[in-house]
Amino acid sequence: RASSVFLTLLVSRTLYATGLGIYSAALATVGVLTLIVEMGSTSFLVREIARDQAKTNLYFVELGVLAIVAGITTTGLLFALLPVLNFSDELATSVSVIILAIIPATLNTMHEAVFIAHQRVHFQTYTTVIAALFNTGLSISFLVQGHGIISLIVAFVATKYLTTISYFFFVNRYIVRLRWEFSLSSTLSLVGRIKMFAASSMLGGLFARPEIIILTFVRGEAHTGFYSAALK
Repeated sequence: RASSVFLTLLVSRTLYATGLGIYSAALATVGVLTLIVEMGSTSFLVREIARDQAKTNLYFVELGVLAIVAGITTTGLLFALLPVLNFSDELATSVSVIILAIIPATLNTMHEAVFIAHQRVHFQTYTTVIAALFNTGLSISFLVQGHGIISLIVAFVATKYLTTISYFFFVNRYIVRLRWEFSLSSTLSLVGRIKMFAASSMLGGLFARPEIIILTFVRGEAHTGFYSAALK
């Protein structure tokens, strides 16, 4: 939270309202899509793994495959829709870059569910600190060198991938040795079991900062920047 507030203030002072509006709109977009792609798997994993920790690998692999397929599909659809959304060139480029973080961001929430179910949340804390410092440091470095908003989006995406690698290491090293364990029939059955979780997650995604996305469409990036700065 602190690093997010700091970056918001930093962007507002260096790239002004329009830059902050583009940055906020891109973050809001990936946040909404991640919640939709996640399909409630986080809550499901916490409940089911807490009941039977021996099924950690099975559930994680099967839900991970579903998340990756949904992420690829969502990314492809958004790439196809971008030309008709009438975004500015810089915002369109920012969104096209940040949606590459949908899959790692979704996998990160699933890793965090495993940490919670196994009572190992300290691994999440360690990674969050490292990721926040990495993202903030890299963003400051880019701004000092005179780069624009796209560079900050690149830093955000890189941070998500770094977090995924760190989470995978902690899960694989200290919780369970992850291995390929996938059955199509079992996965299809799992889809039926998570449908209520998925519905809840999708509704949450639709109502997660919708005003930022709406404001971007109807008033432009500058107004979005003013709103985002005040909100922080």
